[in-house]
Amino acid sequence: MPVKSQTLVMDITNNDDQATSKESDTVHLEHTTTRATQEMDGSDYHTLLPKPSNDPNDPLNWTWTEKHITLAVVACMAFQGAFDVASPAAGFIQQAEAFNVPVVSMLDSVGVNAICLGIGSFIWLPLGNTYGRRPIFIAAGVVATLGALGCALANNLGAFIGARAVNGLGCSASMTLGGQVWMQWLCFFMWCALLPPCALLLPETLYHRRHGLLEIPPRERWVERLKWKRFDTKLNAEIFFGPFRLLKYPSVVLMGIYYGNVYGFCVFGALAILPFAFPANYGFNAVGQGLVTVALLVGTVLGEPMAGPFSDWVVRWFARRNGGIRHPEQRLHALWLGAAIIPAGLIMFGTTLQYKVHWIAPCVAIGLYSFALQSVTTVTFTYPVDCYENRAGEVGVILNMGRQIFSFYVSFYLHKYTERVGYAWAYGIYAILSCVLFLPIIALMRWGGHWRKQLGSPGTDLPNPNVSLSAVTQSETDTKAET
Repeated sequence: MPVKSQTLVMDITNNDDQATSKESDTVHLEHTTTRATQEMDGSDYHTLLPKPSNDPNDPLNWTWTEKHITLAVVACMAFQGAFDVASPAAGFIQQAEAFNVPVVSMLDSVGVNAICLGIGSFIWLPLGNTYGRRPIFIAAGVVATLGALGCALANNLGAFIGARAVNGLGCSASMTLGGQVWMQWLCFFMWCALLPPCALLLPETLYHRRHGLLEIPPRERWVERLKWKRFDTKLNAEIFFGPFRLLKYPSVVLMGIYYGNVYGFCVFGALAILPFAFPANYGFNAVGQGLVTVALLVGTVLGEPMAGPFSDWVVRWFARRNGGIRHPEQRLHALWLGAAIIPAGLIMFGTTLQYKVHWIAPCVAIGLYSFALQSVTTVTFTYPVDCYENRAGEVGVILNMGRQIFSFYVSFYLHKYTERVGYAWAYGIYAILSCVLFLPIIALMRWGGHWRKQLGSPGTDLPNPNVSLSAVTQSETDTKAET
């Protein structure tokens, strides 16, 4: 392969200096069937992207233990963020009595927390890319801890909502059994337990990768990786508005709209109805309401191990039918199973609540659509990153924003909505909407590669580095033949 084409592949894959030579562009387009192009469009998933440098301090070159310690700390903080979102729901009845407000007013705290989770992503990502991930993770953990403390100490609804907003901002950087006050204290204690590992075990992972270093630096000790590092990146308005550039790409926006709505229907649709439906239908107290959420946990735990391997199997199956060539849109076909189960689970949930079927039935429905939602979540985040891996952080921000915005409207209107039309109609309409919103995803399966070829790659004038041009050409040929 010509040297210029090899250089272009390296520049795109590792997000280094942008290549602007028109001659290099031409070389890239001419070699659409080469090994390098297959690596760029994700055809060879055995190739690590980005490629590790020869620097021993490159996070990609860390030991297995170092990588998994970092992963464990980040995963625990992400879990705690989701735990904070859901934990107050079971105690809303007691909280409403303590604050002397209607129970429905407590849902405002859920909506505010969801909105702040979305807004916070636009704040923390640019700061993390400028000052490093480690200090921002610690700062966000402190903010979330203070927010959890405020929730535990709040003695009125306004203070509680304000503390939930602060907690949501902190939790957005990472993404029970007892009285309602102790639920809030539990969140606070868990954050206090997480901060020391975050400070002592979470190294800096922001790394400006450069290949072919002439002088290889010595390997840093663990304690040296915990020091505050300075980076050349300057904080400016463009960095904060960077994620919004992705709003013109269907591969990101359509996935965000579908996933955000489905997530709101399934997760917030269950949490927001807990304080109303289960006490009224089954006489559940706070403990019983908390145990209902175990169905969410069971469905998620069962769905997660199957979601990733199943989507990978789908990609391999389609690649074998496509002459061994892989492209991101093949992964979207792994959504069919989840897209079919989710509306079925929503209908079952609403119908069983409407007709007061035994409490195990709505719990089974929650577990069913939680299982399906996990496979949808995996593909939702993996597919856009496959398309634009050099903008993975911004992709995550847009998807998280969609999830929180659509979750907000579900939690905000759900109680009045179900009072007016009933549980069966409310969740039946959610099921219909989940099917309608899946139609654009079907369009992505068909024309996603063609759209990415036309729009190019974010932040560069080059063709999209992850478009399988040979696959696009074949798709266009098939379309013309059908016409």
